[in-house]
Amino acid sequence: MASSRKSKPSSTDSIETTVGAALKPLLIPGAKLVLGLSGGLDSVVLLEVLRRLATPLGFRLSCVHVNHGISPNARRWAAFCARRCKRHAIALALHQVDLEPYRAEGLEAAARRARYQVYARQKADFIVLAQHLDDQAETLLLQLLRGAGVKGGAAMPLLREQDSGRKGTRAPAILRPMLAVSRQQIEAYAKANK
Repeated sequence: MASSRKSKPSSTDSIETTVGAALKPLLIPGAKLVLGLSGGLDSVVLLEVLRRLATPLGFRLSCVHVNHGISPNARRWAAFCARRCKRHAIALALHQVDLEPYRAEGLEAAARRARYQVYARQKADFIVLAQHLDDQAETLLLQLLRGAGVKGGAAMPLLREQDSGRKGTRAPAILRPMLAVSRQQIEAYAKANK
């Protein structure tokens, strides 16, 4: 007699299913997605997931890497991203940013502002970021500790419009399809897919 219990989906199936379910209702055929590829585990896993979902969901995929010039490893990260994208024939735009105009905001805020300005200039329907469930929990906690109130308590949305900073032009929306995926699942996916 066959077992009536369903087998638990693998971490590969689970992440791809979760990300696919987040993307599907938002995409029109031929939509252009640009992944913010840092070279870290989260964005590299999302690159693999998006690469696998591009044909079934009918979207075009490219990547953008922003070098903030902060880390001594920045050039190595950019080179890693370039090799990864070349391996899969995915276009990659590399950008070096100047943080000096925003230094008064603090290093992290300056880097974020410069990075989002690069994202706003991309020719895409969506900028896809690899923030995940653990990032969401951390953001929520920090917002609440800062006294952000109800708006801050909402933490990061799946989809957020962004300002292009240029009159009459629309910036691509920010899309975070891994907000329901834990860091543990991401690590398991990376291990399973080498």
